[in-house]
Amino acid sequence: AVFPKKRSVLLLAAVVLLVCCCLFVPAAAAEGTGTQDDPIVVPEYGYAFSSGSITGINTTWLSTLPAGGENVWLMLEIPNKINDQEVKSIKSSAFKASAGVYKIASVDMSKASSLLSIENDAFRGNSQITSLTLPDSLTKIGENAFRDCSGITGEITIPAGIKNLENNVFSGCSKLTGVYLPSQLTTIGESVFAGCSGLKFIRVAGQDAPAGNFILPSGLTRMGSQAFMRCSGIVGEVTIPEGVTTLEKNVFKECSGLTGVYLPTGLEQIGTTSSGSVSGSVFYGCTGLQFIRVTGQDASVGNFTLPGTLTTIGGQSFRKCFADSVSTSVTIPESVDYIGSRAFYDSDAITTIFIERELAGSWDNGYDNYNKDAFRASNYGPGKRLTIFPDSMYGWKDFPLTGDYGDSLTYPLTLEFSGADEYNHLILYNQPIYYAYNKVTGEWEFNMEYELPPVPNQGATPRPGHTYGWACGSGATAELLHINWKYTGAALVPSVTVE
Repeated sequence: AVFPKKRSVLLLAAVVLLVCCCLFVPAAAAEGTGTQDDPIVVPEYGYAFSSGSITGINTTWLSTLPAGGENVWLMLEIPNKINDQEVKSIKSSAFKASAGVYKIASVDMSKASSLLSIENDAFRGNSQITSLTLPDSLTKIGENAFRDCSGITGEITIPAGIKNLENNVFSGCSKLTGVYLPSQLTTIGESVFAGCSGLKFIRVAGQDAPAGNFILPSGLTRMGSQAFMRCSGIVGEVTIPEGVTTLEKNVFKECSGLTGVYLPTGLEQIGTTSSGSVSGSVFYGCTGLQFIRVTGQDASVGNFTLPGTLTTIGGQSFRKCFADSVSTSVTIPESVDYIGSRAFYDSDAITTIFIERELAGSWDNGYDNYNKDAFRASNYGPGKRLTIFPDSMYGWKDFPLTGDYGDSLTYPLTLEFSGADEYNHLILYNQPIYYAYNKVTGEWEFNMEYELPPVPNQGATPRPGHTYGWACGSGATAELLHINWKYTGAALVPSVTVE
């Protein structure tokens, strides 16, 4: 067909106009001015998108913004679909902070009902983000996804589909005030909430304040190292779920607001057997603690108990632990095979450590994995720190035997009064004899009313130059007993007889 010339020109103009309209990417100035207080809302075409995944900001759209988008503030409202295709994931490092480019003010994913995963480092380092909303559809949050997003304020709810929180997900989010965990969560990776010092609570979804400020899902089986390190703003007690068998290094380090801990009955490791202080420090700096007990126990058992399944206590695990008002003893279960360096150091609240494991003889190496500095303290002596082995110096023959630390290592033996058996009683090696064992409390206590038994009748006329009393030994080496007397003789005896 032959068209008139004028009609051909009009048709060509219409085609050109249509092509130009398809290529034009409109700016979103009407959606915000690009300041922190009035960020630009990123439209659907403002995202770089491929095969169901957002990979970042569309650089073509970004170039239409003032100054080419440099230092422009954006608001991310992740859509459910882009180009009629569902948004399934946000790829690794998609919005990772980059100096000199755009800044993100807030992230709202509530409309992204098809979003399944946020990959590693997706929003890492965006310290300007002040709010975050996650979609219910989410099943994965990758490592470091929101690490160092220190401006996020308020509470967040982690979706029910998340079974594992990977390493460092919210590490350094210091202004977060509350977190609701999914009830089916099984794993909290390394440093997930490390440095979240602004947190006031961590609870399972659906629970409120009367339930407590630190509640973990009952199905939890692992808490990685540093998981809650320096979450100092959470005040209250925490019950560690029964499925957790290992408390990894630094997991509660410097959680100074913790007031109580209930340990699982089947707990096997507090820290690890690695060399150096990094092997433990599990409760290092928990200076608000009133108690650590095994689940199911109450105050009648004391302020510090450990489960009979325990095999490992890592170095410095209880360093600088407990509140100043606390005074407690602790029994190290027979099952414990390893204790790291300075496990109880700088914890003046722990006045007595009882070692339950007994050795069969001097040849028994049952304490070989107890670090020689395991029981060091900042203060020693009765009422300060004593470590009591079950029998004789077999227990600490390879430990330092001199100085205040050496003097604080002891064992019980019976002081027997010849001819006055009714006065026989337990004493501690190298400790004053008025430091007595209380059979009711099971503790060693000062008995300032203690008196030596009456001396047997020596006749009407004492021999001139002689002093009558109870003595240990005989002849020139005899030691006259008094209430401050300490037995420091042979260390392999179950009892000492005085006459």
